[in-house]
Amino acid sequence: MTGEVAKVVLSVSRSGIVERRAAGPRISDMGTEAFYGTAAQIMPALLIALIVEIGFTLQKLREISKQAEIDNDASLVAAVGTRLNAWFGLSAVLVAAFVVGEVTAVLAVGFHWFNGWTFGLAGVSTLIMIVGVGVIPLARLAFISME
Repeated sequence: MTGEVAKVVLSVSRSGIVERRAAGPRISDMGTEAFYGTAAQIMPALLIALIVEIGFTLQKLREISKQAEIDNDASLVAAVGTRLNAWFGLSAVLVAAFVVGEVTAVLAVGFHWFNGWTFGLAGVSTLIMIVGVGVIPLARLAFISME
């Protein structure tokens, strides 16, 4: 032992049962109204940034595909088609993360559902979108050049 004393909270439930637990926030008390309100506000802005970046990427891939069709390069057309499908799949995942996170954050604020589930769903969805905003431009610059 390091000499530290663990803080213990004793509470009496309605039935008279004494509960003993460690001091600090409970799992059911995760997140605050400010967290969920902020998540609900920034997620649309993140979605707009992602839509713009993915739009630039898809536009460039379509230009490469058209040029490959003009040059009769079947292997490049197939490679571009595979990348287009991957970008559409990534777009679907990001939109799903937005919908789940936004609905969770709004419902948490509206109904005061500040628990582990809402915290996890809103937090992970927001994190996925933030990582997407940071990584997608780098991926576009690094992997889009097929010329």
